[in-house]
Amino acid sequence: MPTSFFSLPRELRDTIYGYAFASPRCVRLAYPSIERSWTTEEGPRYPEIPESAYPPRPSDSPAKELDDEDAWEDCGSETEQQSKAKGDKKSTSIVDFNTEDFLNDYPDSEDEMFGDDDSEEDDGDEDDDYSDFDDSCGGPTSSRRSRYKIYAPSGADMSLLLVNRQIRHEALPLFYQSKIWVFDFTAIGTMHFLMALPRKARENIKSIGLPGYIFMADDGESREGWSRSLSSPLCRDVGGMSLVTPFGAFLATSLPKLEEVYFHVPMYGEEDFYCPYGPAELHMLLRYGRIKRLHHVFLGEKVAKTLKEKDSETCFRNMLGDLPERVVDHRFQLLHPYPQKKGRKQTLKWMDAQSEYWQKHRDSFAEGWEWVERDLDFGSDGNVQAVITMKTG
Repeated sequence: MPTSFFSLPRELRDTIYGYAFASPRCVRLAYPSIERSWTTEEGPRYPEIPESAYPPRPSDSPAKELDDEDAWEDCGSETEQQSKAKGDKKSTSIVDFNTEDFLNDYPDSEDEMFGDDDSEEDDGDEDDDYSDFDDSCGGPTSSRRSRYKIYAPSGADMSLLLVNRQIRHEALPLFYQSKIWVFDFTAIGTMHFLMALPRKARENIKSIGLPGYIFMADDGESREGWSRSLSSPLCRDVGGMSLVTPFGAFLATSLPKLEEVYFHVPMYGEEDFYCPYGPAELHMLLRYGRIKRLHHVFLGEKVAKTLKEKDSETCFRNMLGDLPERVVDHRFQLLHPYPQKKGRKQTLKWMDAQSEYWQKHRDSFAEGWEWVERDLDFGSDGNVQAVITMKTG
């Protein structure tokens, strides 16, 4: 008979830790002042109650099962060796992104300024909605630590991590693995935060959420996180994966256990200043097996109306808008860069090839998707109306 907790088998202790951290599943990290900025706005953010008829009624032509071999055939652009490397997170890098060098050019994130007004008196009700992200869960040891808060519907109880050093050592990885970490910051602010965590924390994060704020190109730090040149990849491996943005390369190189990403997709692509490379880079991570699931998150009144009035297939196509075309076009331009010699003949030839590639691959984008639960808190973006998931083969 076990004489103490630590005489229990490690597998059983891990089960107990997992049960302790099971709720809440989704937590958001944000500055209190950002949280106040939208919770105190007049009028509703979006429809306060998500559309109840979810998922939408079935279509006459349900989605096909994903066939990875056919869905992403690349016209002989990959060698046999590259093809075998697909889906292997440990594929040998040809170009490896250095996050620390990149962040040295942005030593003070603009997000930091949102922590300077914490002297304002908080409302009593607000204290129940978040808890400090501090040393108890291995939070950042820099000055950023006191400025970030965890927001969760039921609060994130981290008292187990304070019992003793051995429990903290065993349970901390499971704490990070058990949560969907939603970052309501700029792209560079999010990178700063994650790099300030202990290595053990980053290496055990499996699920993240990226609300709309992180994709806003009118914000300098988000724009810099999602923009670079297609001709100069920042991260490349022998499997054929090429990532051209700092944030995409960061996800591939700094979060080795990352399995799923939730990200905000504008309805019909109508949102202004949305970084176009963001979704394309996330789809590259999915296509090459760096993540297993990519969740497209939809919010707003137009989404709610579409869910109510349209069938499943129509909702899927209307809500994604031109996203499939942009993702496939991104892939094409990585394989076939725009001709440097801008002669009319070369340009027309390239454009014809681009159109042919899109015609061949556009239908494959719509394969292997499904509606999933909306149990996600995207904070200032509003109430989640729908989530469409795509998986690796």
